[in-house]
Amino acid sequence: MKRLLLEQLIQDQLYLACHNLVTFGTKLTIEQGTKLQRPSRLFFTPYENNKIAVEGSAVTVFYGRLNKNCHI
Repeated sequence: MKRLLLEQLIQDQLYLACHNLVTFGTKLTIEQGTKLQRPSRLFFTPYENNKIAVEGSAVTVFYGRLNKNCHI
C-alpha cells in the first residue's frame, strides 16, 4: 500500500514537472526560472532529484527510475 502511494506521488510530481514547462522560442523555461537551451541534454531542474532531457519538441522528465514524456 505504501509503495503504491509513493509511486502515485512520484507520478503526480512528474505530471507537474512536465506541465510546468513552457516554451519560449528555442528555450524551455521551468516555472521557477531555470532556462534550458535545446537540443538534447540532461538538465537538473529546481525539482529535487529531477532531470529533464530535451530533444526536438519532446521532453522527458526523469524522477528516479521513472520517466514521463511530454510533447511541447
